[in-house]
Amino acid sequence: MAYEFMGYVRPDGQVGCRNHVAIMPSVTCAGDVASAIVRQVAGTVGYFHHQGCCQLPPDLDRVTETLISLGKSPNVAAVLVVSLGCEGTDHERLTAEIRKTGKPVRIIRIQELGGVSAAIKAGIDAAQELVMLVSGIQRQPVSIDHITMAIKCGASDTTSGMASNCVVGYVADKLVDLGATVVFGETTEFLGGEHLLARRAVNPEVSDKIYEIVNRMEARARSLGCDMRKGQPTPGNIEGGLSSIEEKSLGAIVKSGTRPIQGVMEYPETIGQRKGLWIKDTPGREPEILTGMAATGAQFMMFSTGRGAPVTIQSMCNTHTEDAKATIAQIHALEEAGCEIVRVTVPNMEAAHALSEIKENISIPLVADIHFDYRLAVEAAARGADKIRINPGNIGGDDRVKAVVDACREHKVPIRIGVNGGSLEKELLAKYGRVTPEALVESALRHVRLLEKFDFTEICISVKSSDVPLNMAAYRLLHEKVDYPLHLGVTEAGTPTMGLLKSAIGIGGLLCEGIGDTMRVSLTADPVEEVYAAKRILQACGIRRSGVNLVSCPTCGRTAYDMIPIAEELERRLADCKKNITVAVMGCVVNGPGEASAADIGVAGGKGEGMIFRKGKILYKVPQEKLVDALMEEIKKL
Repeated sequence: MAYEFMGYVRPDGQVGCRNHVAIMPSVTCAGDVASAIVRQVAGTVGYFHHQGCCQLPPDLDRVTETLISLGKSPNVAAVLVVSLGCEGTDHERLTAEIRKTGKPVRIIRIQELGGVSAAIKAGIDAAQELVMLVSGIQRQPVSIDHITMAIKCGASDTTSGMASNCVVGYVADKLVDLGATVVFGETTEFLGGEHLLARRAVNPEVSDKIYEIVNRMEARARSLGCDMRKGQPTPGNIEGGLSSIEEKSLGAIVKSGTRPIQGVMEYPETIGQRKGLWIKDTPGREPEILTGMAATGAQFMMFSTGRGAPVTIQSMCNTHTEDAKATIAQIHALEEAGCEIVRVTVPNMEAAHALSEIKENISIPLVADIHFDYRLAVEAAARGADKIRINPGNIGGDDRVKAVVDACREHKVPIRIGVNGGSLEKELLAKYGRVTPEALVESALRHVRLLEKFDFTEICISVKSSDVPLNMAAYRLLHEKVDYPLHLGVTEAGTPTMGLLKSAIGIGGLLCEGIGDTMRVSLTADPVEEVYAAKRILQACGIRRSGVNLVSCPTCGRTAYDMIPIAEELERRLADCKKNITVAVMGCVVNGPGEASAADIGVAGGKGEGMIFRKGKILYKVPQEKLVDALMEEIKKL
């Protein structure tokens, strides 16, 4: 059986999965001009960095070589180099080498043009020209042996080497067997396992090279007084259950599969026409390793994670979106509270236009909520929205849905399909007699198929109801039928008291079952309260440690002091504490310290006094009126 994919064939024979026009500053000083061009010209992507000036010659050479390799990427159709004019990187060689691929390449020099404003104008003109030049390139069927996959793992835990990395390794083996190319690196995660990789080398020279890059990396660390073997694993790895760098490495190298290693590449190198499994000598920090992997010529990367991707907290503004200043102010308040995605309603074109200003002044992803008018979705995608939330069934015929899909594809914007029990299609209500889990899921799948019909799969789905058991049943059913990310919520949940209760059950219950990727607690309250509620639910589910986990006993007849005001006062004082600790407030000195022995710090009371304990061990006694202050002082020490 012949395997193919739809790709963009380049003049040099490489095949891309994307058709980007790259705006590439040759030095960090040109970054602002490049950024302005990217914002103004749809179809471009910025290759931003902080290099190119005041570096030693070997470092400047490496920056230049890396930028050349990034420009040669098969996912890049054309390149605009933005030069300052006096940088240390060789912008002339950068341009010339990329041009050898046959791609259209342009360069602007800020100093020659007379300054920033003139450079931005010239850059916009050049970028628009390049976008027009490459817009006619069409995908075509190409053999899978043109694929290069880069692989990386992160947030490793005790399951990484037995689960996620094994899956990646299986895919790596399959691709190599089909004649494709796989590249892996992160030399810091070879420590203790380098001999296992060396055994898989195709010849002694490659084996020696594997040992060489590990020894070289360790030597650099020793020159700075660091022992890599004792300095790893990271705190996150330790929290995930790993005890040593050797244990981490054994899990990490599993993602490379089992096939022979053909060779070792230096950081800026491109893979070219080389096939099979290759190592690239890269550091362990994500920005650097991912940049190096992109420079290989990989069309895509597979990133496995042991500790899982975090469930993301979303809220929604209740401002008029066209009032950009008010909306920005509310989003800033939401960001401060811990919101990670924000949704705004876009009821008219004025609101859609305001998205540009809003997006420029916030730092979290922005979701545009669209009903009925497909033109608003198209405009929102062009104005910088990071996601479009629609119900495809209420924006008109297939041609309108396709227009939205085309805009989202062009601007690399995913779509959330939002299905609510209160707006279910009439024919589905007639079919099922009422709102049911099956009706909600059928509605969602209809919309999914409609988007898939236009070859669009960047999809997130929600199926919300105000009926908690129905809501949970719908999500469970949907989870069985699709692999798309799910956005959790209980719609119209109510006031903070009842709304939090419904959401804790309806969202928290699903999260405990491993269902859900993003969430919103819908409350009839200030949106900031939604964020606090979501954080509490995630904390209660054991999914995320976010600040203090305050535990307290329910009191009983043995409670000899007024415990409730103390618990309430501590909750108030610790509301903004960022320490990931557990604080216990217990009712009696008899059982309290023992029952709360897992707590980092705590108090237990008696008549007129109490005691401070840490990890179940009593530290000292304190008069009742000083309990809170004493405990806060101990928390400062942690």
